[in-house]
Amino acid sequence: MILVRFLQLFRSIVTTPNILTEVSNLLGQIPGPRGTQAFQTFAQAAKIIPEQYVRSSAAAETAAFVRFGLTDAVIARIAAGEVLVLTDDFRLSQYLERSRLPVLNFNHLRMLV
Repeated sequence: MILVRFLQLFRSIVTTPNILTEVSNLLGQIPGPRGTQAFQTFAQAAKIIPEQYVRSSAAAETAAFVRFGLTDAVIARIAAGEVLVLTDDFRLSQYLERSRLPVLNFNHLRMLV
């Protein structure tokens, strides 16, 4: 799997409560045993991946908030701390790139395989 191999290149990985909530919501759309298995895998990952917290009020003060919403504004705020963002969201990756923030569009990794 491309993602797993890529993540192994890093000493640490971080997420946010906002990202975890969105992942949980997406997993909730997977029916039956596959959904149950996905949530079990997600639960294991959530136990070990450190979370960075950005107050919603701080995220709301950024230009990204109005353009992208809360989760992406939090991501942009964390990227400003020199954290590489991995996303498949083209609009967000373009915004971060134009803002000279560290970002990699996952779709570019997919093309390498």
